[in-house]
Amino acid sequence: MRKKSRIKKSFFVVIDGSEDVLYLKCLDFYEATNEVKRFLNIDSLDESIEIIYNEVS
Repeated sequence: MRKKSRIKKSFFVVIDGSEDVLYLKCLDFYEATNEVKRFLNIDSLDESIEIIYNEVS
């Protein structure tokens, strides 16, 4: 039996209003949040970090 593949979604992450943007492919917003925290080595996000879901993939 073949396992159903899960489609990853595109997310953009802007940190402190920077022009540099981090691009992520994740299953959902929860996974994107965890990946940002892991990448930045932090425990929680604050208002300086914006995660944007890109509905057009």
